[in-house]
This record gives sequence, C-alpha cells and structure tokens, in this order.
Amino acid sequence: MYQRAIVVAGVVSLTLATLMSQAQSTETDSTEPAENEEQLENLTVVASRTERDPNQVPATVSVLSEQEIARELSTDIADLIRYEPGISVGGTGSRWGLQGFTIRGIGGNRVLVVMDGVRVPDQFSFGPFLNARRDVVDIDSLSKVEIMRGPVSVLHGSDALGGVVAYTSKRVSDRMRDGKSWFAEGKYRFDGSSNNSTIGLALGFQTERVAGGMFIDSERGNETQTAGNLDVNGPKREVPDPSDISSDNIVAKLSVFVNPMHTVKLTLEDFSHKVDTQILSDYGSSFFGTTIHSRDGIDTRDRQRMVLNYEGQLDNAVVDRMSLIVYSQSSTTEQLTREQRESFGLRLNRTRRSVFEQEVNGMLFQIDKQLNHQRMLHHVIFGWDYQSIDSEEIRWGATFMLDGTPRREFFPYPTRDFPLSQTSHAAAFLQDELTLLDGRLLVSTGIRHHQYEVEAVADAIYRSGNPGQPEPSDLGDSKTTGKIGSIFNIDNEFSVYASFAQGFRAPPYNSVNVGFTNPIGGYKTISNPNLLSETSNGYELGLRYVNSTMNGRIVAFWTDFENFIEDLAIAPQFGSTFGIDPSDGLLTFQSINHSQVEISGWELSGDVNLALIHGIQTRARVAFGTAKGEDKELEQPINSIDPAKLVVGFSAYGTNWNGSAVLTHVADKKSGDIAEDTFQPVDGHSVVDILGEWQVRENIKVNAGVFNLFSEEYIRWADAAAIGSDAPMRFAQPGRHLLLSIRIQQ
Repeated sequence: MYQRAIVVAGVVSLTLATLMSQAQSTETDSTEPAENEEQLENLTVVASRTERDPNQVPATVSVLSEQEIARELSTDIADLIRYEPGISVGGTGSRWGLQGFTIRGIGGNRVLVVMDGVRVPDQFSFGPFLNARRDVVDIDSLSKVEIMRGPVSVLHGSDALGGVVAYTSKRVSDRMRDGKSWFAEGKYRFDGSSNNSTIGLALGFQTERVAGGMFIDSERGNETQTAGNLDVNGPKREVPDPSDISSDNIVAKLSVFVNPMHTVKLTLEDFSHKVDTQILSDYGSSFFGTTIHSRDGIDTRDRQRMVLNYEGQLDNAVVDRMSLIVYSQSSTTEQLTREQRESFGLRLNRTRRSVFEQEVNGMLFQIDKQLNHQRMLHHVIFGWDYQSIDSEEIRWGATFMLDGTPRREFFPYPTRDFPLSQTSHAAAFLQDELTLLDGRLLVSTGIRHHQYEVEAVADAIYRSGNPGQPEPSDLGDSKTTGKIGSIFNIDNEFSVYASFAQGFRAPPYNSVNVGFTNPIGGYKTISNPNLLSETSNGYELGLRYVNSTMNGRIVAFWTDFENFIEDLAIAPQFGSTFGIDPSDGLLTFQSINHSQVEISGWELSGDVNLALIHGIQTRARVAFGTAKGEDKELEQPINSIDPAKLVVGFSAYGTNWNGSAVLTHVADKKSGDIAEDTFQPVDGHSVVDILGEWQVRENIKVNAGVFNLFSEEYIRWADAAAIGSDAPMRFAQPGRHLLLSIRIQQ
C-alpha cells in the first residue's frame, strides 16, 4: 500500500538525515524547553485536551508513563491494564488474539481507542472464520497510555460511549539528555510465557531547526502457555494450539522548528503482525455428520499511519495556541483457514479466506485561549473535527477433492457481509475551564455538535454474494452532547469533584447494512436505516487527598446507556409470522435498538511513602474496583461486568535499584451476576508478581519480573465467553514465568 511506501521512504530519509547531521552539525541546545520527564509523562491530555495533572480534572483517568510500562514489563494491551481495576482485555486461548478494552463493563467498539489522535481500526467479526480485533499497536513504541473511564464524547466524538484509551508514541525530544544532539538506544526482552524475544533499536538527532528519529521493534515467539496439562487433539485439549508469531513495527519521526513559536511534525508508522497456528483443538471435532481432520490458520494484521501536526504559540488577543493535525491510516486484517474434513465418508480439502480493511482520513483543528476577567480565569478551547472512514470486507471460499477436483460451494463466493461503506463524521466542540476563588474551584463545561453519515455502495461482489437482498440503505443524523464537571479544593490536600458527561456511538455501517442470505439454511439478514445512536449519561462523585507523601482517591459512578444496538435480532416487522418473511419464506434477522442498561460502582486507589528502612525508601499502593450492571429491559445482569478486583503493592527503592511485590486478588464471578442461560461462573484468584529494576550503569538498565509466583491456576472472566464446549483450562493464564528486559542508552 502507499502508506508502506511512504514509511520506507521516510525511514531512508531520516537515516540519511541522521548521518548528515552527525557529519555536519555540532551539538546544540534544544529549541524546546527542558522539562522533568516523569512530570511531563504523568500529565493527561485525553480528559481536557490540555495538559493537566490527573488530580486536577473532574474525571477518572489513569496515566501510564513509558517508565511504568517498562517497569511493569508490559508486552501487550492486556499487560497494560494488569493492575487496573474495572478494565479488562480478553482473548486468551483464541486463535484471533487479544480483543480490546472493556471499561466498567462496556467494551468493543463502544470504547474509543486512538494512537496519536488517530482512531485504531474497528473490531469486526462474522461467522467462524473472520474475527478482526483491535490489538494492532506495538506496546514498545509508546511513551504514554491514558485511560479515561466513562463517556467522553464531547471531546472525542462517536464511539466514546464507555471511555477512551489514548496512546502516545515515543518522541525524539524526550530522549535528548545532557545537551546531546543525538541519541541511540538498544533493547532486548525475553518473555518466558511464550518464548518471545523482542529486539528494539532507536536512533535520533536534534539541531536548532530539525529533529528526527526512528523507533524499530521486532518480536519473534510462540503461543502463550496456559495452566492446562492435557496435550491431546480436539476440544478436550488444555494446552494452547502451537503458533509461530512474528511482529515488526517502525515509527519514523521528523520535526521542523520553523521558529521558537511554530513547529511542524511528521510521524510515519508501519505495523505488521503474523500468526501461523496449527489449530489442534479443532482436530477430530465433529458436527452434523462432518469431522474435521485438520485445520490450520494464517492470520496477518497490517497498519500504516501518517500524521502531520502543526503547533503554534501565537499569544495574541484572539488565540494563545493553535494546532492542526492531518492524518491518514490504512489497516488490513487477513485470515486464511485451510482444513481437511470428512462428510459422510467423503474427504475434502477446504479453504476460507477473509479480509477486513479500513482506511481513515481526517483532520483536527483546535485553538486555545486564556482569558482573565475579574479574578476569573477562563481557558477556552474550540475545535473542529472531521473523519472519513472507508470500510470493506470480503470472503472467499473453495472446496476440492483430495485429487484437486473442485467441488461446488453451497454459498456464492466471493461475497461481502456488508456493502462498501463510507462513514463520515464532522463536529465542532467548545470547552470552557473556569477557575474561581483564587484557584480553589474549577468548573469545566463543554458541548459538541456532531454530524455523521453512512453511505453504502452495493458493488457486483455484494450483489452476486447476496442474491435477492434489498438495496443497502444510507443513514445520516446528528447528535449534540454536553458535559459539566467541577473540582473544589477544600484545602491544600483535600478536594472533591463531581461530573456529568454524555457519550454516543453512531450506528455502525455493519449494523445498518448486514448482507447475508443462506437459502439452504433458510435465513437472511436485512438492513435497518432507522437505527438510533447509542447514548450514555455518566455521573461521578469523587474525593481526593494529595500531598507530598500520599495520593488517594475514592469515586462512585453511575452510567445509564440507552438504544443499545443488537445485531442479528429477529426482524420485528415479521413478528406476527415468527420472523419469517412471507415473500420468500426465510427467517429474517436485523439490527435493532432495544436495551436500556445501568451500570454503577465505586473505585478506590492510593499510594503512600512509608518509612525509611536502613536508608531504603519504601512505598505502598492499593487499588480496588467493583461494579454491577443490569439490562433493565430483560431484567438480567450484564455479563461484561468484571468481578471486583483488589491490587496491593509494596515497593522499595535504593540508589540504583527498586523492587516491588504486587498482590492481585479477583473475586468470584457468581451465577447471580451472570445472565441466565449464558456462561458458567468463574472462581476468583490471587496472584503475586515480583518486579525489579537495576540501573547497572548510567546507560544500562535491567528490568526483571517473576509473574504468577505461586503458579495460581485461574481463568479471567474476560475469557469465559470464548470457552463454549472447549476445555476451560485452555483459556487459563500461564503459571509462573519470567520476563527480562535489558536496555542500553547512548
């Protein structure tokens, strides 16, 4: 794709620029002001679109710095939230990999995930051989991760129904130390749970006018182990299916300092991930007279991204700061399945290939202005946001006799499960952060007007694969959301905050138009141009205590969700005929709005400096979260709510080392918290991890961790939905295992 070519060209250009810079330039001071690295990385932007201390925003935000990510030896998105109550990532034991984030019981595409402001591709699945997930980000490329709980559509638009996860990639300027004009870093990491080895390389330079760099990471490994022991073929298999996994990521960055007030930045990224799986857990399985003798998969995920960013400090009567981001991203998930099956004594070779593609183009314009009027300080933000998302999916299938003779397929291939679709989002937003009472009271208000449109095109492939389907429908509508929050500083240590925020999710393209006709099976799906946006109203009330030795927070939350979209429901217009369309006699499915959901709970977190013990500083931390949810229409619990989780850690710090012991306890998921006739209860568990960091020399750092020290056998609730009739232990977490990382900086 053209983005890959751009990335390659960018890498070559930046390499040449680095060599030329070292040959021709002398060391110069950075044109950007030096800042404390830890302090900078702990600021949040996602909650207010301005850099703020998380303790000074009326919302619940977790900020993970690059140092914390390295210290906790995070290797994937599940590791990022290992010690975060109320947030989970499922996907253990699945060929398709990790899914995405679930925040306070809301997950999938109802959580907005962005990388440097560019949305991560959607999650999409259809049938048994297509499951495109959202684990398309290399953790080693990140400098910061921000997780905001609760709806936040005023600042981030559609899909921020349950929260936002914002990734920030590594920056060249953060790595310039001791007045140097260049840097070089190397890293090696080993993960004992999967025999995964990661090699990283980073190079960069900076002069008075230009800065550039490359961040390259490459992983090679195998399947992640489970706590299961039974190594057999078929559904009773407890050990993981054998896999060969490879992943490569390149990020290239170039910054031009036009003058001290204006900067232009270019970011190019190329991500690729491949998994070859021998799906032994399906070998020998039988259904409806068919036996699977073998089934193997090759799954690839690719993503290319280009971001051009202008930042200007104007400091005039109208605008203090202006920023413009223009971006383009393309992603492809391709999944190939080869199997040999036997049906009524006849052996056949069958192939299924699925491709899901998305291309995102957009821009974000924002201006900031501070106004001081009669002891009231206003920080006003105005922005305009536009996105165009092109989504395309296609499936092929072929069946052959063992001698290569083709067999007729029961379905027309190739086919599409939704027509070619373009989703457009255009929005204007306004936020005012008002500071009163000499800084003791902050009131933040905001509003956003959002217009969206879904345009569908039925091409020849869609028509031939879905004979008799009606014309797909276009959809257009608008939504206005608002928020208000305030923080009152009772004194220099205590503060209380309250907030109300709205979220929404525009009807997705694949829910508006789902095209699939199975005349042999006697069913079909039809479009629904009358779908309403999903909406949420979130309330929070919290108390914080912050001083030089302690940071604590307790918060209660309640969120009401309406117009949930259920895909593949019985078409209500054919209710009198039990879902049968009289015109063709087919059982008819359709996406509909129907659920009202309420989720509530409370969370607590804190950390405190303890006493010096023989000259060693000690620190303790605790985090706890619990929630409950109910589908008001069905009067049943919400299955996606995670069980209560408690995390307790104790750390010690020396001159050039630190060590931590962390206990994570997760409560049982009991039958009373699970909707009827769905999943089985899951036992709780307690896991102990030991982490250590050693600054061997000024430029050499070693991180090591022993995870699940006592080899606790447990299954995370986020993985329970995938178990079905398979052996549960194949979805269990690995036993005791070691992670080791070595980083060299120059």
